[in-house]
Amino acid sequence: MDSLKSAYLLLVSITIILILCGFIIFFSFDTWGERGSFGDMFGSINALFSGLALAGVIYAILLQRKELSLQREELKLTRKELEKSAEAQEKSSKLLETQVNLMLENSKIEFEKREREADPIFILKPNSVFISGTIADFTIQNIGANISSLKIESLDDSFKITMDREDVFPKNQFSELRIKANNDPRSFFQFRVYYNNELGVRKSLDYEFHHNKGLKLLNPSANK
Repeated sequence: MDSLKSAYLLLVSITIILILCGFIIFFSFDTWGERGSFGDMFGSINALFSGLALAGVIYAILLQRKELSLQREELKLTRKELEKSAEAQEKSSKLLETQVNLMLENSKIEFEKREREADPIFILKPNSVFISGTIADFTIQNIGANISSLKIESLDDSFKITMDREDVFPKNQFSELRIKANNDPRSFFQFRVYYNNELGVRKSLDYEFHHNKGLKLLNPSANK
């Protein structure tokens, strides 16, 4: 760019010098003949200056062409840098999205773990089953978490079930249950226990009580 400005400055300077020379010659001689004769003495100089002027124009054009070529190269480099920057931004966005998904998945797993740890686990107390006609008495132990607001109900109308705890069922404590069949004695009964876990979530578990096989959880996924 500086070379181009120098060429323009040179052309302007030559033009000004030629104009000044024309004024000096015009006012130094009285007739056009004298002026013509004097001008003929410098015909070769005029040709030289004209050639120099033409060469200057050509040089300026070449410089401008070179400058345009350099600008095109700079634009190409800039475009490549922008493409690289866009690719890096896209990779960064994908990485951030992956990290966010992993964080959400870990949070979900951690929440499910905490929720499982906040649920009870009921087991049948050994040697606690007593059968008398249509009545079955047995004792269960909660080896899981503390629970509250208990409610127990049968899953069919063939029997009734009661529990001696309604408010809280602490961990490692026991509770006595009684099943009373409406008709003939049965060997197994299915019932549901509603409760609030340690997180305050209202949930339920389904169990089956069998005279010989003991207590079985019917929805085991709740305690996994």
